[in-house]
Amino acid sequence: MKYTVDRFEGDIAVCEDEDKQFVNIGKKLLPMNIKEGSYFYMDNEGKITEIDNSESKARIKKKMDNIWK
Repeated sequence: MKYTVDRFEGDIAVCEDEDKQFVNIGKKLLPMNIKEGSYFYMDNEGKITEIDNSESKARIKKKMDNIWK
């Protein structure tokens, strides 16, 4: 399942899944280099299989470009 880090609240990462549902994941379960806006894939056993920031950066840039038009 794909998750996007929405924000951090203390020791919790509030993440949005593919179904637009929010889930809380302990920060200690995530890699140290993960940031708000990063997305990652987690398998059924809770293992993170991929992390990327590029999609979120492109999405944010597109939103900002639309705001400033």
